[in-house]
Amino acid sequence: MRVATYNVHRWSGASGRQAPDAARPGIVISELDADVVALQEVLRPFDAKDPLTELAEEQ
Repeated sequence: MRVATYNVHRWSGASGRQAPDAARPGIVISELDADVVALQEVLRPFDAKDPLTELAEEQ
């Protein structure tokens, strides 16, 4: 069993964008090919679509 952890850094990403974006973390998580993934720094923004829900829908 492969277990991984991934820090989404409040969804800002490597580009430093503050707008929630689940696309990049989704790619990284898929590439990990883990059975269990623990996410860190997952925040739900009040003014935008929830990136965690968006990520789950893509998977």
